[in-house]
Amino acid sequence: MFLWHLQESNALIARFSLLVLIDLYRRRIWRDAKMANGIAQASLNPVNRIAITAVRFLLGSDVTCNKGIADDDDDEEEDDEPASDPEDQSRRYRTLKEMLLSYRVGKKSKKRCRMLEKAKEEMKKKNQKKQQRKKSFFADMSALEMIYDPQEFAEKLFRKLQASRDKYEIRLLYMALISRVIMVHRLILLSFYPFLQRYLTPHQRDVTKLLLFAAHASHDLVPPDVVEALVRVIAYNFITDRNSTEAITVGLNAIREIVCRCPLAISMELMQDLAGYKKYKNKNVAMGARSLIHLFRRINPKALTKKDRGRPTVASAQQESIAKPYGTRQVTSFVPGAENLTMEEIPGTFPSYPILVKMI
Repeated sequence: MFLWHLQESNALIARFSLLVLIDLYRRRIWRDAKMANGIAQASLNPVNRIAITAVRFLLGSDVTCNKGIADDDDDEEEDDEPASDPEDQSRRYRTLKEMLLSYRVGKKSKKRCRMLEKAKEEMKKKNQKKQQRKKSFFADMSALEMIYDPQEFAEKLFRKLQASRDKYEIRLLYMALISRVIMVHRLILLSFYPFLQRYLTPHQRDVTKLLLFAAHASHDLVPPDVVEALVRVIAYNFITDRNSTEAITVGLNAIREIVCRCPLAISMELMQDLAGYKKYKNKNVAMGARSLIHLFRRINPKALTKKDRGRPTVASAQQESIAKPYGTRQVTSFVPGAENLTMEEIPGTFPSYPILVKMI
């Protein structure tokens, strides 16, 4: 019934139904593919308030869940309490821990026992809220995994993002959801990467989030030339001497995360230029360049110069052929190190471990 009401023209009824569905999903009462797809389709609703509620739930935010229909009593209790700054809260929880210690070593009395029980209840509530946030995050990731047609869903979201004239924060939410869907289902949405490139400048607001979206949307199934254009934009806009050391460090770390997911997305010339920052005067920049070099020693040593590859070893000689062409995948036919296992029984016999056979 609530899934049907999501299609209502009345925005109030549709949002009320969406909050009920989110609360049912969060409480693990109704958690199936039909429910997940109903919430996902609500993110395409033309009413911004309904769409943003669904988008934030799919991204793992527990704000909309905690403000659901069944949590009205909790919200009223929270409104009755005076707002306190983070310093007061940290001081409060520090005194709770001190109270536990003093009760353990001090004299026992009924008053101190009551104070201790109250302190335990407050710490228990705090831990429950932390566990609730973790559960809501994993629930939302499972909702993304149950989408029927993720490619079509991502394309519809991207078309809505392109035609959107909303605030910058709302467009960030849509970009975050698109990149998350691409990451979970390993989709190919080629027009999303040039769209991100226009925002990748050091002076852009929340540029670290945009770089995170670019890393989430990168994987080994995306054509390398598409991701390579994205990497070049980051290198030219961030990793230059005219920028601050913070911008250079952010650019190096972003390229490292993208290349870790898509190893063929960087040319040898650009990689060698970035490796030259290992002797930069700023420590953070030098560490970022060295981490990039260590990554390529493992995934593609041939992209580095001979002096950056390090001292040759048996393991590095075996890794020379790791960089595979686009579309190929390395498949292992054995368990590495299995030949070093020793048999504890008589030589020439097999250990008598029980073998479980599952009939299919």
